[in-house]
Amino acid sequence: MTKPDPLDFVNVSEEVTEEFAEKVTVNGHEYPLAEFTQAERHLWLKVRDDANLTGVIKDFGEIRRKLDDLTGGTLVEKKEARIKKLNEEIDKFIDGVGFDEWKPEHDDRLNRMITMLDEAKKEVQAIQAPLEDKALEESSNLNREIEDLRERQNLVHLKFMWLLAKQRHHDARSWEDYVSDAKGSDRLNAAEVISAGNFTWENQPQQTRMNRAARRNRKS
Repeated sequence: MTKPDPLDFVNVSEEVTEEFAEKVTVNGHEYPLAEFTQAERHLWLKVRDDANLTGVIKDFGEIRRKLDDLTGGTLVEKKEARIKKLNEEIDKFIDGVGFDEWKPEHDDRLNRMITMLDEAKKEVQAIQAPLEDKALEESSNLNREIEDLRERQNLVHLKFMWLLAKQRHHDARSWEDYVSDAKGSDRLNAAEVISAGNFTWENQPQQTRMNRAARRNRKS
């Protein structure tokens, strides 16, 4: 089969572009990783808003911030960046002086650099040491919360895919049966379908989206 020219797909119908799109399987049905129609986009927005998915994502960010705080947060990040830079400077200094060129003043400079590095490491340890017990106690709880939020997000994705399966594939399973049948790979693939379906809608100027919606309305 001759490989299609990407230019052949400019302004062609959705049916043709979906034919050549990468496909994934979710709960027994195959879906192209392609842009949603306007009706599918509206369906996704309804499912998302009914489940308050925006709130779930906000909670994700809050828990991740708490986990960062347990290890010292941005202050430790800055100090670790300084440690990395000092290590690089030491390596560069050593590599930049030939073995037969090494003199006592090079030893003095190297010792000063190593002292600065040791002090930077002690600063990080001084910040993290008091947090270690608290981190051990709380991080497991926070990680459980993250897993709970991730499953809530997965269920929102699966709810949309269940409704989409009814429309596209006339799937007659109940919601309970659909969730029971879903494996980990189905959850991952559902997220891919939704990400691909929404990508163009959420990553183009508002006027372009309005024009696209107007064109779709004229088609119907």
